[in-house]
Amino acid sequence: MKSRARLFLVLLSLLPWFHSMLLASSKRERLGLTRAYISPRISVAPRLDGVLDDVCWDKTEAATDFALHVSGGGDISPAVRTTTMTCWSGDGLYIAFECEEPLLHLVPEAQPRERDWDVYNGEMVGLLLDVGNDRQQHYDLEIAAGLDGTQYDFGWNLEERWNGGWTCAAERWDNAKVWCMELFVPWEDTRATPKRGDVWAIQILRWRNLAGKEEAFLWSKPPEDASQSMWEAPTFGHLFFGSAGNHLSRQVRALQKRYAGWDKVLSDSPELTSSVEALKTLAQREGLLTGTEWTLACQRVHAVSAQCEEYYWRRRIQLLLSDQPNLE
Repeated sequence: MKSRARLFLVLLSLLPWFHSMLLASSKRERLGLTRAYISPRISVAPRLDGVLDDVCWDKTEAATDFALHVSGGGDISPAVRTTTMTCWSGDGLYIAFECEEPLLHLVPEAQPRERDWDVYNGEMVGLLLDVGNDRQQHYDLEIAAGLDGTQYDFGWNLEERWNGGWTCAAERWDNAKVWCMELFVPWEDTRATPKRGDVWAIQILRWRNLAGKEEAFLWSKPPEDASQSMWEAPTFGHLFFGSAGNHLSRQVRALQKRYAGWDKVLSDSPELTSSVEALKTLAQREGLLTGTEWTLACQRVHAVSAQCEEYYWRRRIQLLLSDQPNLE
């Protein structure tokens, strides 16, 4: 009888944990679950010529580690390297690409084709923008440019033949087996002008179609638990304008607040205590982190939070089963 009563207490004590897990899953913050890029504001615009020698590109993060998206889900490390950088001004958004291509000699030099030609049939780079980061099922703007300079665009809620005012320029170096692209998207195209601290959702992509093989490279691969495709906004990464604000600091403070009353149990784990302290120190440097560093820090907050939750309830059950006083 006594064991049944003890088991009932254990199950009763687990109710808050189940509730917190359900609440977390229904309101889970996507920050850190997809990539982030912190785009600096510039005062001198780059010259759009496909040559990435402008001063602004020296002051931006060179984001690499694109994922090779495989049809049907999953990704593997791509065989070619893609690098992207972004910055912005009062006029619009600038994006640069550097694409390694060992088979560049197979791509003939050509003049741009007519507007909205199917650029997905060849070497191409582009972006999908979810202006305002509302995370609906569709993107607001799709912009793509082929290596030959052909432009393709599409805007939701715009006329079918809409053509934006964005511009692009490409350059290739066959001996170095690399080609580059610069894009400029004016705020008139996005129908919104961001301010410092704003965040939009973005997917940056490269399409490779050579030697009969078609590949899509994604800057921000969809999370493993995502049911949407690469084209849908909920899977996009985050584009911060000028600063990521204090999102990381808020997450760390929430972590501290949640486990503040659990010191008696968590103090049994020096590793967890050390992890929380390390996150506090990292949050103090939030304004100095690159987008990649910031993303990894957010992921660490999620991981430490889950570890604390699991450790606390495991220890609490042990204490209940051993007839020790309940710890709150």
